[in-house]
Amino acid sequence: MEKDINEQVEISFSWFDWDRYHADEEFLFEQGYNHVQVFVELFGVYQNLVSEPDTIRHWLRKWESGFLLMSRLD
Repeated sequence: MEKDINEQVEISFSWFDWDRYHADEEFLFEQGYNHVQVFVELFGVYQNLVSEPDTIRHWLRKWESGFLLMSRLD
């Protein structure tokens, strides 16, 4: 069976992927990366699934104020 190279595939984050994504962001923030550097690093891993730089800047500000990105209420 041959696949069409132009076939669209829907990809979504699972909870595990979302947690890992935020862990990556938090780690990079701890290393002193700014929101643009974090975007570039995450784009290399997640490609088009990465959040926009403005969103990452918002999360950076929350992290700088003491909010842990890995904290999630179920």
